[in-house]
Amino acid sequence: MWPPSGWSLKGKPDVTATPTRRDVSHTVLGAISAKFVVSMELHNPAEEHSKRIKINFVNRKRKAPGQTKKPASKGTITSHYMKFLEKILDEMDCFPELKDIIMDNAPIHTADQIDEMIVARWYKSIYFPPYSPELNPIEQFWAIVKNKVKRCSFEPTENLPTQITEAPPSCRK
Repeated sequence: MWPPSGWSLKGKPDVTATPTRRDVSHTVLGAISAKFVVSMELHNPAEEHSKRIKINFVNRKRKAPGQTKKPASKGTITSHYMKFLEKILDEMDCFPELKDIIMDNAPIHTADQIDEMIVARWYKSIYFPPYSPELNPIEQFWAIVKNKVKRCSFEPTENLPTQITEAPPSCRK
């Protein structure tokens, strides 16, 4: 593949429009136990972000006229994880042998509200040591799920959530 090139008059800069496209990223929140997948949830990124325009006085940024919503946050934030954790704790209530929640040190996992929620439901939160993904079994689980989803071709009736929910049965030993 050749780099984009163009020509211009001598002494004038070359103006080349290079089309770029970035795919939409999705976040999958998941919880597994030693025996089974407890829950998986696909978090779709915000569809629209309100655009900001620059106002020339005092170098302040103001919202474009007619837009009243704040820009939606990108990615997964603590409130998303708290909603997911609440669902997980409800499901874990059906299994009395599940009493510990083991998490890595991701910023959305270490908020004070997360520990308060877990302790209020009589569970115990345990954190992996920093920078130790090799100890975290869900990392191997995600590697298998990602590999399965990447290798599959999508049929017209299938979509990403369908592929993700079909991948965990192949993760069993």
